Amino acid sequence: MWLLLLVALMAGGGYFYYARQQLTSYWQELLVEWQLIPEPPAEGKGLKPVELTGYFINSQREGQLFVIQGQVLNEGIEPRAAIVVKGSIYDAAGARLAQQSAFCGNPMGKEQLRVWPIMRISERMQNQFGEMLTNLNLEPQRAIPFTLVFKNLPGEVAEFEVIVETSEPVIK
Repeated sequence: MWLLLLVALMAGGGYFYYARQQLTSYWQELLVEWQLIPEPPAEGKGLKPVELTGYFINSQREGQLFVIQGQVLNEGIEPRAAIVVKGSIYDAAGARLAQQSAFCGNPMGKEQLRVWPIMRISERMQNQFGEMLTNLNLEPQRAIPFTLVFKNLPGEVAEFEVIVETSEPVIK
């Protein structure tokens, strides 16, 4: 009897938790539609990774590195800032081997990748503002470069993907 009551209470609690989340989401959408609250910022809205290239390079200090380079194109109608890309590397079975995030606007050439220590490369990838402040204002129909660097991969790389993880609206 007590077990049945406990199961019923747990089921009821789960239902109310789920219903509350649905109701909160519904009210938020309604308030945005009525323009009573601002629309939540869209992470990566209108931003698209393009011209992706992945390759291995031998570093003098770090051994073999896997590098993904490309650009993020702003296909939206508003300028964006603080753009972060996330790269994932997969093996032939589709299992993710590694994942890395970096701010855009910090390109690195092959010579830099060959001679810089991984700490300097990592610091460069985490420069929020980008080289010459390029990640502060990406206008619509413009692109910004990025470089993702992976070290000590646990397996054979078969494929990779890049997504725009986050971005912020430009404050005017």
